[in-house]
Amino acid sequence: MTARSSKPALLWLERQDHRKDAALMARLEAALKPSFSAFVVHRGGETNASVAVDPRGRLRAWPAWARKPVKALLLLGHPSRWNHYLVWWRGRDAALSKRNSLPERVGTLRAFLANQKAKHPRIVLLGRSINAVTATMLADEYGVEKVIALGYAFRNPRIGHEPVRVRHLEHLRTPCLIVQGTRDIYGGREITKAYRFSAFVEVSFVETDHDFALDDAGWDDLIARLREFIESEPPAPVSRNAGIVSG
Repeated sequence: MTARSSKPALLWLERQDHRKDAALMARLEAALKPSFSAFVVHRGGETNASVAVDPRGRLRAWPAWARKPVKALLLLGHPSRWNHYLVWWRGRDAALSKRNSLPERVGTLRAFLANQKAKHPRIVLLGRSINAVTATMLADEYGVEKVIALGYAFRNPRIGHEPVRVRHLEHLRTPCLIVQGTRDIYGGREITKAYRFSAFVEVSFVETDHDFALDDAGWDDLIARLREFIESEPPAPVSRNAGIVSG
């Protein structure tokens, strides 16, 4: 079997608050994993201390007063991460503001992609929220096969339009499927009129919000749409708008 005919690896680029995506990830991993040679998760917006002691995010369900001392005890076995814990204890949100900026995320993803390209000759990126933005920004540069963007963060509701989030989409040459909720606060049904997309970008709408809360029929439709895109032959340009997916 040649490298070209082998299955690609799927790199899942999580949203910042990935705990909200537990159901989404479980459903999509179960449905899509057979189509890929590997299923690799890149966690963005999380401290090194949190990843070291709680890689599955189970402590997030605990109250804050209990979480901090438990993490302190667990970190005794990870001395290289103690400085990250001190930052988190003093003010996690403020400390992460720079790390979670778009330039910082792009830099982190650049290093991750370089590492993964050495392991997987064929790569499909699946980016959530702001990491859908970073995925599309680097897709052409790193020669990934396709990009799936779930709930693309076209804008920050508190800030408004930021050209850096969208201007590259007009020139993207990697086949890309953007699946967007019609009620997504980061950009809904109006995006096809508000922004310009290259012929390689397809937009498919889902009747949901940014968290992708769907009923069973909606899940089935979403998974079928993703499979269709994954199995399609690249790199032929696609239509700009694939219509509405019910859910």
